[in-house]
Amino acid sequence: MRQARYSNRRQFMQRALSTAAMSMGLGTAARAASWPARPVSIIVPYVAGGTSDMMARLCAQFMTEKLGKTFIVENRAGGSGVPAATVTATADRDGCTVLFGPPAPIVTVPMLQKVSYNTESFAPINIFASYPFLLGIKASLPVQSLQELIAYMKAHPGKLNYSSAGFGSISHLVGALFASQADIKVVHVPYKGAAPATTALMTGEVDFYFGGSSELIPHMSSTDKIRIIATSGTKRLANLPDLPAVGELISGFALETWNGFVGPRGIPEPIVNQFAEAIRDAAMSPTIKERLQSLAIYPVESTPAEFAKTIASDKAFYQAALKAAGMI
Repeated sequence: MRQARYSNRRQFMQRALSTAAMSMGLGTAARAASWPARPVSIIVPYVAGGTSDMMARLCAQFMTEKLGKTFIVENRAGGSGVPAATVTATADRDGCTVLFGPPAPIVTVPMLQKVSYNTESFAPINIFASYPFLLGIKASLPVQSLQELIAYMKAHPGKLNYSSAGFGSISHLVGALFASQADIKVVHVPYKGAAPATTALMTGEVDFYFGGSSELIPHMSSTDKIRIIATSGTKRLANLPDLPAVGELISGFALETWNGFVGPRGIPEPIVNQFAEAIRDAAMSPTIKERLQSLAIYPVESTPAEFAKTIASDKAFYQAALKAAGMI
């Protein structure tokens, strides 16, 4: 009698758990099917006009048109990207608030300062594109090549400065790594994004800047203001074959970066996969692909799992790079 009662109780509990699990599954599926249930905020941690902002707007427009839903770019500049990353990490897990940009706010900045989140606070959704940096110098510097620039810097230790998109940004890191490996002393001047960092170079406020290709290529004809003398990538660019890679002079030097989408940890997997597919479609669309490649930016066809592996490997790479640059 008691055994039968316990058996009935077990059957009741099993049915209840099964019903609850099915209900949860149906709830997740329903949320994914209705995604996005409200306008999607794509938060860019820099001011408008830079590489990240440009790519975010291309994505937003494509996804708005393709999905028939609203995707809005929201610029939250300053604080090395920490405010933008914090808002994203604490947002609702419905896939309607995401961060778009380079690895700095979620990978390098937490290594340099105390923040309320870490890399594991985010759900990798998908990479959109990758690109090298270009080394631009102000036209008034009495040098014409990378070799001459390094010699000039060594002859004037601590006298030259460079701009970046902010403290802890990848443009900050590539400049610091360059100074370290070239054995030169320079001064870092952080700005609130790539656009003002580029403007600082164009107006002669700073002596050099490792900027995204989309920021500097449009100014290549402004030879009275700047000269572009090298790329930070592993090899020369197909559309700029006369531009040497820094690694040709400084053995082993190479640094490229990516821009991608992350959301708060805990977004249901079906929503992540649906969002990732939309990002992949945007990156591979002929119009966007052609636009990016003209700026030496390379669209990436990826998945959330592959993006997660990239972030994990970047943590190790940037920790070593920050140490090499004497930043940690």
